[in-house]
Amino acid sequence: MYLPQYKRGFYGPNLQIISEDFIKEKKKVKKNKEIKIFLAQGGSNSNNLLLNFLKKINFFLKELKFCKIYVLVGQASKQKDKIFNLAKKYPKKIIPIYKKKNLAKVMNNMDLAISSGGIISCELAYLNIPTILITKEKKEIETMNYLEKSKGCKNLGFFTKSKINKLNLVLQELIFEKNLRNNMKKNLKLFFEKDPLKKVYNLIFNELKKKSNK
Repeated sequence: MYLPQYKRGFYGPNLQIISEDFIKEKKKVKKNKEIKIFLAQGGSNSNNLLLNFLKKINFFLKELKFCKIYVLVGQASKQKDKIFNLAKKYPKKIIPIYKKKNLAKVMNNMDLAISSGGIISCELAYLNIPTILITKEKKEIETMNYLEKSKGCKNLGFFTKSKINKLNLVLQELIFEKNLRNNMKKNLKLFFEKDPLKKVYNLIFNELKKKSNK
């Protein structure tokens, strides 16, 4: 969240606002036979990690025909053409998500996810989607550490090349261990607050109040 009058941004788990679409979708029950994996690195994919992750995950899962990768492609992503071309090459494995009006509905049908630590990670947590967290944005680490406490997310921390193998191992574990996924879903359901906006309003109000008193 950026407040131009103070020339600074506000980050962290208490400043993530869940939209009404996600609140509605959380109430729906999912019934899937295949494993749907949601992949996202923010809308802009500013660090260009998305294509790298997509290629690696597609390679890891090439023999698992029951797994599909739903990759979120933002309009501002510099890699979107390459991602679309890769999806054409593997149409039964890779499904791009681009300009969807109701992203909450798409995300609510996922079995697990790989995400950075921005608002999308909080939306996934709110929908009780077991998520692997990994980012190249230091400002997102705080939110990732917060979500890790839920025991519904696997936090791999700041991205380095050495984390790719770890990502594969954790992903394979979540794919084949249904009981683990179910436990993570239950943990997220218990962890996430009923009113996610209350903390946000209080935090912003207190911050503005401090500024006005200076």
